[in-house]
Amino acid sequence: MDNHNYPDADRIIKNFREAFKTTNGILSLVAFFLIVSIVNIP
Repeated sequence: MDNHNYPDADRIIKNFREAFKTTNGILSLVAFFLIVSIVNIP
């Protein structure tokens, strides 16, 4: 398989990487809030 025959693949991979970065940021925030909530529970 030659990736040069599929220009859309590069665009899809770039979009996936951007989405993954955004998802990582969201997951980090969610994990942070979960940890804070657990710590705040007496």
